[in-house]
Parts: sequence; structure tokens; C-alpha cells
Amino acid sequence: MADTFISGNQDTIVKPLGGIVADYSLFLAVALFLVAGLTTSQSATTRTLIPIGLAAGLAPAVFTALWPAMVGVWLFPPTAQIAAVAIDKTGTTRLSQIPIWHSFTIPLLVSAFSVVTTGLLLTLIVS
Repeated sequence: MADTFISGNQDTIVKPLGGIVADYSLFLAVALFLVAGLTTSQSATTRTLIPIGLAAGLAPAVFTALWPAMVGVWLFPPTAQIAAVAIDKTGTTRLSQIPIWHSFTIPLLVSAFSVVTTGLLLTLIVS
């Protein structure tokens, strides 16, 4: 289903992101995060965007560093988050009217940024 979504929106999603990644190669992390969130599929995101990164000439170590950006699959509330809200007796875990703003948004963004940044720093040290 995610592949169908990507195929149907090739001109809207892949081509604009490919152009940005070609100019700013580290934007691939943002593209991985957003497309993973839209498709809720890490495999469809990989099949769609990794060839763009390869064409941009990114090193394999950079792909490894950017891989945690796939955590974007949790951007929109999947069933695990809805279940967490349902079983929370304290009422502190919530979903909001805005689909991407929920109790998991800030930890999601902080962890994605931290891990990708750490991975990129490690590629500088190791390379």
C-alpha cells in the first residue's frame, strides 16, 4: 500500500525531495523522516529515497548515520500510540486535534535529531 502511495505521488514527493537532496545531501535525513511518516513504511521509504542518496554520491557511512531518521514512522499516531493513550491511567499521554502533535512528538524529534547527529559525528571520526 505504501508503494502505491509513493508511486501515485511520485511528482509530488519524490521529485521535489530528490532535487533538494541533490543540492543539500544531508536533507536526506529530513526526507527519510517525512516520507517514513507519510507512508508508515520503512521499506517503501528506503526503496524510494536511498537511490536518490546514492545518486547524490553519499557514502555508505552517511546512510548508516541517517538511518535512525526512519523513526518518522511514528510521526502520525499508529495503533501503539493510541493504545498507550487508552491504557494511561494518569491522563498524561494524549493525542491532540493536530495529528502530528501528541505526547510522543517531542521525544521523537529529540531522539531522531540526537541519534542522526551522533551518527554523523561518528562518521567524521571513523572516516
